[in-house]
Amino acid sequence: MQRFAHIFIADRLMVLQHNNQYIRVMKSIKHVIISFAIAAAGTSTAAMAQQTAGAAIDSSIVNVQDQETYFNTLETSLLYGLSSEVTGVLESALFNAINYKVVFPEFDSVELQSELTRLAQEAPTHSLRFRAYLTLNYYRNQDQFETPASMIGLLDNRDQNRVFYFLQDQVQESGITVSN
Repeated sequence: MQRFAHIFIADRLMVLQHNNQYIRVMKSIKHVIISFAIAAAGTSTAAMAQQTAGAAIDSSIVNVQDQETYFNTLETSLLYGLSSEVTGVLESALFNAINYKVVFPEFDSVELQSELTRLAQEAPTHSLRFRAYLTLNYYRNQDQFETPASMIGLLDNRDQNRVFYFLQDQVQESGITVSN
């Protein structure tokens, strides 16, 4: 009977180990899916932004009710991406935040700015903190940067650093700082 108990316990331990491995794999899959969704959203927005390059940005294409719903969706997806612990997801979410603000200059979110402020102060790497700072700067002082129509050319999903380098140069040249 004691041997049966040892076999039963050993069997249960193996099941628990497999369950733990399964949970780790599922968490990894979740991160991959989230990364893919954010990248896909950014790609579609960047493609839409690049199609409008050279033309005046007209976000009145979407009626006011649809625009509010769309902006809520943008805000939710950005906040979800910015809450990630995965560096690549955070970088993509920061790029997408700039992308959305360029394409839809009237898009604004107090919650998003609060999260950007938190990341600018507490992100795990200097690079992420600086990108969050630049993004926050753009949201709070958009009128002190180039026009959205002229910035569309900087939105390149394959070279996301390009828009951050541009914002960095603008901040350094003009002394733009984040105000509360």
